[in-house]
Amino acid sequence: MIKIGNMAKICGVNTQTLRYYDAEGVLCPEATDKNTGYRLYSPSDIEKFRKIQFYKSLGFELNEIKELFNADSEKFRAMMIKRKKAMLSDITASKENIRKIDELTREPEKLDFFALLDFPFTDDPGVAGKWTLCGQLADKNDINSVSEPEGFVHKEIPFLPGGAFVWVWFWTKGVLYRILGDHGFAVPNPYATLEKDGEKYMII
Repeated sequence: MIKIGNMAKICGVNTQTLRYYDAEGVLCPEATDKNTGYRLYSPSDIEKFRKIQFYKSLGFELNEIKELFNADSEKFRAMMIKRKKAMLSDITASKENIRKIDELTREPEKLDFFALLDFPFTDDPGVAGKWTLCGQLADKNDINSVSEPEGFVHKEIPFLPGGAFVWVWFWTKGVLYRILGDHGFAVPNPYATLEKDGEKYMII
């Protein structure tokens, strides 16, 4: 029989790991010394530990590994196929993220953020074009409450056809997005349009 300290050295882990595996019911010692309370393992437990590490490398959680040990051949095969599908899904997601990184590093000034970030685009006929900042509203329901803008870097906001990205802006119907920082988040800013005295205004 192998004491827990020696078992830990053979397996290349600490004793806390073996105690944790015991508590989870995935690798229980063959016996316990009645006098000292030490956990005692058999040579076959070493092989079982190696199987645990192998299944973990495939992405299985300890509770799943416990199921694998108790599974019949049909359930074992079903669990493996399920894990394979999850791995293939991860591969697909990783490839897509690699594609997005390539887009980010190629020509950032020509990025189509809706395509890149999978934003659903809904057209809003009549808003495409370049809008000029004319002031701030004290009351969004009163166009006459306009005052001089303060602290705005961008005096013009372009709404390109298709919601295409330009500078730090892109849009979809009802929402103007602004990218904060070089690799920041897309902050949504709801907008609405109105007309007054033959002029068209946008309130953001």
